[in-house]
Amino acid sequence: MTRSPEPNLGDLMILMLTSTLTGVRDRLRSDGFEDASDLVADLVEIADDYLTRVPA
Repeated sequence: MTRSPEPNLGDLMILMLTSTLTGVRDRLRSDGFEDASDLVADLVEIADDYLTRVPA
């Protein structure tokens, strides 16, 4: 059985970045900037994947 690594300050920063980017994405979309919103959505997905990764 492998133990998952403990969260650290870097993980907290990624979580805060993801939350901020989600707000930016939503704001861009509501203001009609679909292309920019799609780019930020890609960044949100990358950050979310990092936070939900399964350690090897």
